[in-house]
Amino acid sequence: MNISVVVSYCSLDDRFLGPLVNQLKMFTDDIIVVYFDHLLNGTPENVESIEAKIASLGSVKSMCLPYSGGNSRYYHNLARWNAIQETKHDWILYLDADEIPNGTLFKTLLEKDAFSVYDAMDFKCNWYFRSAINQAVQTEHCGLLVNKKSITKELMFTEHERWSFRYANNLKYAQLISTNAGILLHHYSWVRTKEEMLVKTSAWGHRHDRNWASLIEEEFSRDFNGTDFVHRYQYVQVPDIFNIGL
Repeated sequence: MNISVVVSYCSLDDRFLGPLVNQLKMFTDDIIVVYFDHLLNGTPENVESIEAKIASLGSVKSMCLPYSGGNSRYYHNLARWNAIQETKHDWILYLDADEIPNGTLFKTLLEKDAFSVYDAMDFKCNWYFRSAINQAVQTEHCGLLVNKKSITKELMFTEHERWSFRYANNLKYAQLISTNAGILLHHYSWVRTKEEMLVKTSAWGHRHDRNWASLIEEEFSRDFNGTDFVHRYQYVQVPDIFNIGL
């Protein structure tokens, strides 16, 4: 089974893009990195630098879209919608740049063609905080694999973003727990320095959900205490399997 992969990217995710693409190349020949010419707080991106970064990864397409302000979630949806025109396969895996799959496990699953009985699905993932070695005991779901024929503008442009497909009554949707060999995806959204977290939370679609700055300041006033301020998960230490380096 052949799939295309659409990666939603901004420069704040620079540390993840190389490890992500390395894993993607194990199971797909069609990778599109889509980003905006500004962060979603209006800060201009260095488009030339981003294009050079993507070009250095080899055999990866890029798409830069204009940002003119407004609802951040609209832009998350717009990136995924516009990237469809660049995909060449019937199935699309939508990932954020900080969602890294285990390429070997994904390749095995695709070879078994285990997805085609569904219209769309997401995947159980491990979740990390502060460091790539701090793995939450609790798991989440991330990523969206969807058949192109199931994608409509109405489903794509909602406040639920990718997760609107989960709630569509006319789609056969699955949440894939894991393979026998292990969990397929690893989510590093909060694996960042203090400064990176402060910029991230000022620029992402959930920036108004909480007073992130005060939570981050308190977190980095001390060593990691075994839980996080986002979900209050508990953690174990594991190897940095993709060499994230933080």
